[in-house]
Amino acid sequence: MSKSKSTYVHDINALYGKDTEICIKYGSENQIVFEIKSFWDWLPSIIEVAVDQKKLQGFYDKEEFGKAIDKIDDFLNHSDPENNS
Repeated sequence: MSKSKSTYVHDINALYGKDTEICIKYGSENQIVFEIKSFWDWLPSIIEVAVDQKKLQGFYDKEEFGKAIDKIDDFLNHSDPENNS
């Protein structure tokens, strides 16, 4: 049986998309690459867990979270061809 391996990422240095993938760079030369469909499918759960963890640590700020949601909403509205007429 193989050993499980975890990687702790303290700081994200860059985030970009390439060839239907989302790439997250961290550390000096490391990166995590996700296939975008899988990442997209998991995104609501990722957000839910992140909010729960921020609440547990006492870092959750409803106003900060609202700004993040507004930023997503603005992006979706500007990138939607039906809203750009």
